[in-house]
Amino acid sequence: MTATEIADALRDRFGDKVLEVHDDERSAWARVERDVLVDACRFLRDDARTDLTMCHSVTAVDRLQFFEIVIHLYSVDRKHGFAIKTDTPSREDATCPSVASVWPGADWHEREAYDMFGVIFEGHPNLRRILLPGDWDGYPLRKDEGNPLEYHGIPGIAMIRGLEDQNRAAQTAQFKERYDGGIALDLGDKKKPAKPAKAAKPAAGAAPKAPGAPKPPGAPRPPGAPKAPPMPGVPRAPAPPKPPGAPRPPGPPKPPSAAKPPGPPKPPSPPSTDGGGAPGSDAKGDEQP
Repeated sequence: MTATEIADALRDRFGDKVLEVHDDERSAWARVERDVLVDACRFLRDDARTDLTMCHSVTAVDRLQFFEIVIHLYSVDRKHGFAIKTDTPSREDATCPSVASVWPGADWHEREAYDMFGVIFEGHPNLRRILLPGDWDGYPLRKDEGNPLEYHGIPGIAMIRGLEDQNRAAQTAQFKERYDGGIALDLGDKKKPAKPAKAAKPAAGAAPKAPGAPKPPGAPRPPGAPKAPPMPGVPRAPAPPKPPGAPRPPGPPKPPSAAKPPGPPKPPSPPSTDGGGAPGSDAKGDEQP
């Protein structure tokens, strides 16, 4: 079913109890009176055309004069969604019928709305806080109530924001007194000397500059004086090549050396007396027994 068809089905069933309809396909909802809220939810669940068997959200909106209750529904089989709304009588009488008997999953959602906004869901089986401790004072999501200044010695968000505002005001006053009162800002660095201006480049088409007078030659260096070291970064001029010398005349030839006379022949060495003698000799030498 489309959003318009679901809204028409509600009107056919409850007539003037349907106060407002928004049939946008992306955000379809209908507002009903609070005394027919449970019956309208049961009709949307049980009717075969709507088949809204799933409740995936129950929340509240603070409208300052009252609280608006919003219930989001969905049909798993037919793949369409719808929302139904109702209002509490006033801000002081923040009561609304519970729909936990229609969708048991709405139990925890209604407890959360009670915990955050303080809406009393009549007929809820176990209406108590679900997120905050039981001794918490106040309802955090109400627009006219903030969190407590502290909870058991722990500073609340209101106290923290107050301290932040005080520190911010003190820092602003200190900044104005220091920098807006005529005190110069000391950056701790000195001014750098100005760089010399670069010579302007000659314009295109200008006459070339006349060459200057040649520099006079320097005084001759006395003999034996050491050479001045070359300037750093200045390339040294290469030395001129030496002229080739005159050829050297050949010297007189050397006389041939005299031949050395042969020496006398060496005498033969005596036979060895160790165990390596001639065959038949005794191993102990020439001695006879």
